[in-house]
Amino acid sequence: FRQDPSDFAYRIERARGGFKHPYPVAPEAFLVAGGGVDTRWAIFVVDRYGNEELIYRDPQYSCFNPIPVRPRPTPNEIPNLTAKDRTKPAKILIQDVNEGLPGIEPGVAKELRVVHATERPRLPEKVSGFFDQTVPLGVNNRSLRRDLGTVPVHDDGSVYFLAPAETNIFFHVLDANGRLIQTMRDSVSFAPGEFRACVGCHEDRSLTPVKEPLGVVVALKLRPAQPDLGELAPVVSVEHTVQPILDAHCTSCHNSEKAAGNVNLSADRTPYFSVAYEMLVRGEEIYQTQYGGESAGPASTGTLVPGIQNVTQLLPPTGTGSAISPLMKLVDADHHGVKLDGSEKRALARWIDFNRPYYGDWTSGRMDKQRRILSARSEHVISSIQRRRCRGCHMPTDLFRGGHVNLTTPAASPILRAPLARDLQAWGTGLCGQPIFESERDADYRAILKALKADPRVDDKEAGFR
Repeated sequence: FRQDPSDFAYRIERARGGFKHPYPVAPEAFLVAGGGVDTRWAIFVVDRYGNEELIYRDPQYSCFNPIPVRPRPTPNEIPNLTAKDRTKPAKILIQDVNEGLPGIEPGVAKELRVVHATERPRLPEKVSGFFDQTVPLGVNNRSLRRDLGTVPVHDDGSVYFLAPAETNIFFHVLDANGRLIQTMRDSVSFAPGEFRACVGCHEDRSLTPVKEPLGVVVALKLRPAQPDLGELAPVVSVEHTVQPILDAHCTSCHNSEKAAGNVNLSADRTPYFSVAYEMLVRGEEIYQTQYGGESAGPASTGTLVPGIQNVTQLLPPTGTGSAISPLMKLVDADHHGVKLDGSEKRALARWIDFNRPYYGDWTSGRMDKQRRILSARSEHVISSIQRRRCRGCHMPTDLFRGGHVNLTTPAASPILRAPLARDLQAWGTGLCGQPIFESERDADYRAILKALKADPRVDDKEAGFR
């Protein structure tokens, strides 16, 4: 079946031609813009039966969005409902968070977290950003978040709460354990005193309210809730949130000298982050390249702490973050008898659901250096040795990513351990196969060690570092 290109219906459906911008002027007639790929657009009147008549065509310009200009009654003015007090919070109602969360049974969602997406600072002139992060926050982490607290989800799925005005915020739907069910992928801002209502979370935009009248919505029978942080702090970072938990429960077995299961969760510093952070967020590559051996560690099937997926599609409920994190599964299983209390588990889950930030602040005393720690001289020393002795397997940049450099315990750096002959009395792992450094007396080994010792991390002493 071939449709005649001159047919009225065919012309409406064409992506780069036909009719668009309809404006009703009668029960079955519309003003439209009409045209094609090789013609200027003009104004037509058409009806539902396919009749059309040219109204106006400009000889030089295409015409779009036709609107009749005959005299009409002035429409009612919508009053300004925003408050003059710019600090007055907005009131937000969600009728049922379960609308738009397929597969989630009613009653599973217990809390809604309110998150502040902070503004990025400006960089000094002629300074490029760390990828698109301005200054480094973490691996694939482009937004610095502040926790403003949670509000309850009622038994009928409704939520009614206060939100700060003129602030970029977004929401997390959480279960009873504080684990992520769904997250917004963008932020929203409300005017002072504004009232805003939603049908659900990520529901179809054409969906009408599911609860009529609003008097049956449980949340509206109560005062709007104020977001509450409980025992948690608004700042989320490895140093404040994660490392204290690791130090209390994990680092006695997983440290630079005794990396049980080839896992090092110490706070030792790397060029941008820490050994624990690199281990948790970068996946199998780090376990294999840093320590080698028969076991690639618990991340051998992927990343212990996967980030929020950087995709444009709407993610399925419980499809990302703490809900699927192998780390949280280990914690829930009381890994080797290690028991975390409820607040510690919530803190870890929140860090994961904030997309695993390392830093908790934009502040950096070396904004122009992008929190870069190694000096150009030290990098030159290490790179020149690499080009001479390691280029058969590695590019120069390989040695400065993924925690290959340990600035707190330089001798534990994988760039020194892997090429060093295996020796149970020393740091060597012999991971490179044929030893590159026969012993710690090798001149290049000593040169790299000296270069690393010459560059302690600057941000350890930065004011405002979190």
